Amino acid sequence: MDIDEIVGKNIRKYRRMRGMTQKELGDAIGVRHNTISQYEKGRNAPEQNMIFAIANVLGVSVGDFFPETTTTPEESFVKAAAISGNLDEDDYKYLQELIKKAHTLEGKRREDFFKNIRLAVEFFDRNT
Repeated sequence: MDIDEIVGKNIRKYRRMRGMTQKELGDAIGVRHNTISQYEKGRNAPEQNMIFAIANVLGVSVGDFFPETTTTPEESFVKAAAISGNLDEDDYKYLQELIKKAHTLEGKRREDFFKNIRLAVEFFDRNT
């Protein structure tokens, strides 16, 4: 996979995470939706100013479009959480601690850990 395809794949990933259509992203940066389609397919590479504009609209850094060097699962999760909602820094830190804890557990203890998290989520889903 070449760099244009990687950048395009990541543009598509972050656009979808934001729940935006190609047309909405195109409108936000002043290009047609078929231009966004070409970027996402890796057939046309966005110029530097377009990469900055797309990153700005999607709420990510320019570096997020390029291949990662070494990222821990926790760092990847934090990036995904940052894009998908309005969590504050304490929320991110707490979620990181949950992930770290999950990495230390095995077998039945790990199953119970996730079972309890699922129960809490289901409880809040029913009561909101």
